[in-house]
Amino acid sequence: MTIPFKFVVPALILTPLLIWVLGTRKHDFMTPRVIPANELRPDFASPVDSGVRALVNEGLTPPKTPEVPALAQIPFGDLLISPGLGEYQEKAQLGALPLEDLGQRLQNAGHIQRAALAYERVLDSTPAGTPIQEKVTQTLANLKVVLPPWNADPSTAIPLQIHINTARTPETLTGAITTLTELISVGSGQLCQPSFHIQSAPQPKHELPSLPLAIWMTLPEEDPEKPSLEVVTLAPDSDDNLDAELTTAVYRLLARRISAIGNLTPLPDLTESNDSEQAVVNRITRLAWQQILTTPFQSLQAGPPILVPEEEPENASENTTEEESESEPTEPSSPSE
Repeated sequence: MTIPFKFVVPALILTPLLIWVLGTRKHDFMTPRVIPANELRPDFASPVDSGVRALVNEGLTPPKTPEVPALAQIPFGDLLISPGLGEYQEKAQLGALPLEDLGQRLQNAGHIQRAALAYERVLDSTPAGTPIQEKVTQTLANLKVVLPPWNADPSTAIPLQIHINTARTPETLTGAITTLTELISVGSGQLCQPSFHIQSAPQPKHELPSLPLAIWMTLPEEDPEKPSLEVVTLAPDSDDNLDAELTTAVYRLLARRISAIGNLTPLPDLTESNDSEQAVVNRITRLAWQQILTTPFQSLQAGPPILVPEEEPENASENTTEEESESEPTEPSSPSE
């Protein structure tokens, strides 16, 4: 039996329409449905699957930033008591950053002298040439503009004798000596009062571009003729460089002395880019100056400089030998005569 065409076409149209109107017209097929836990199958809701989902979620979360340990805050100490030059030295074991932080807090609070002591402990306890030491050196240089001298009475300063052996006339050293005296006084907080002693050496037989110098140090109670710890000899390229090279030589003497004492960090070596005057003022702490001024220089490692004269011609030495043999006394004379 053949179904008439006029019934087939309406049936094909009405059947899906009725299914849509009566069944799916109000359903949302685009928005995902959140399935409640009670409707999940047991195998998907098991603890094992929850652990797997937790591992997956943990891999998707960003890693946690490691916590930076809090900086140890060093207390100011008793602000009613005058500090000593070694103040905060026992805190050096905490490191440079806590000491620098202490200096900044003291400076902000208006305790300039104690702030300088905290900064100086960084220089005394950290390796030379490190970035933190260079930073603190510059901070100290800026602070010393307003820092009062540690020793308010210059008459009580400890003398330091600086000996210079040279063939130069004393007048040619006046400028360099004046500069060094001021640098040492300021750098030590007026703890040190340098005095210069010039010993004349014989003039060289041949003209030199610049006459050499030999420098060493002693304390007043020591004999300058006995062996001293260190001697620095310098021969400037020209007299124009005399002041700078003499300052560098003094810095080297002080640096070697601090290394020999061994209680504080050795001073950094000077490079061509370093200013020797700034180094004398800002790189040597006042505690280091105190130790230098209270530790004898003399030892058996070196002695006062002796400028060896040029060798004389052989015939002259022979004549001298003959004359000495002829004039030899009958009794030996004392070396001191």
